[in-house]
Amino acid sequence: MKRIAIATIGLLIILLSGCSKPEQFTLSGELTNLRDRGVNAIYYDGSSIQSQPLRLAEGARYKMQGYAPRPVLVTLMLTDGTVAGNIIIKNGDNVKLKTDADAPWLGEVTGSKTTAALYAFMAEHGADDTEALNQAIADYVGAHPGGTESTVLVTNFFHTPDNEVRADSLLRSIKAEARPQTLNAGYQQLLGQQLSADASTQLSSMTFIDKDGKPIRLTPSFYSYSLLAFVEDNRKQIEQLASEIESLPERSERRFHVFELSTAADSARWAMTLSTDSVDRDRIWVPAVLTDSRIQKLRIPSVPFYIVADSLGNQLIRTRSLDKAMSVVRQHI
Repeated sequence: MKRIAIATIGLLIILLSGCSKPEQFTLSGELTNLRDRGVNAIYYDGSSIQSQPLRLAEGARYKMQGYAPRPVLVTLMLTDGTVAGNIIIKNGDNVKLKTDADAPWLGEVTGSKTTAALYAFMAEHGADDTEALNQAIADYVGAHPGGTESTVLVTNFFHTPDNEVRADSLLRSIKAEARPQTLNAGYQQLLGQQLSADASTQLSSMTFIDKDGKPIRLTPSFYSYSLLAFVEDNRKQIEQLASEIESLPERSERRFHVFELSTAADSARWAMTLSTDSVDRDRIWVPAVLTDSRIQKLRIPSVPFYIVADSLGNQLIRTRSLDKAMSVVRQHI
């Protein structure tokens, strides 16, 4: 009887060691083709970002445990910035992912239907262009509003720039239980900023210092239409802007005006960009564009960024695409 009891206890230990405790999750598998790159498992647990280095055993095997009462997205990030895996997981789950760091979406997933669904979708559509991928995600979300993977597709793979309204609509169409705060908190904040009343507020007059050290007033009412071009100290961006302005038909100064606002890190770097061309526009240095109190209310999400406004200060378009901004300009002048 003792032998039977000992054998039974041993079997239970083996069985339990392969399972996740209810208060934690287990992620394991194999990760090949690392080529001396390290791996960190990163996820947001609802209160903070967790980062855990993976220790790879012989044969590129790994195993980690973590805590997530609600579903989280664990990203396997290599030390060179490459994403080698994305796993939807929560406490009690025991998920295995076997994948190649050079072809992550071809991985084999067990223990998580939502992660398997995510991998199946991205294996089919991951190489699509932006417009096609966005449409495929929209179609998938429409067909799977109760799937947690739908939330991950919208918040991580939907191309949001210039599609904020559509992204917000897609996210809201997903059932509440399938979009936990652990998966969309930061994304909702970003969308909220871009869709807020502040972001679409009328432009008011602002005073800056121009390239000659003189005060310059950015006042939309002085012109029929204005383009605010927020650019980096990137010669290609600036040359593209100058080329687009030069391509416009003859126009009066009152009809259309361009304000180029540079976010160059220092005045010396900004000065280097000033000799690139002689196309007429006001050139302003605003190094802290994302926190500058005069501009902060415009909710500039990143640079480059372009705003076209009319004489009343109404924002006709807010976009990261110069082509889209200039298309609106050409419709009006």
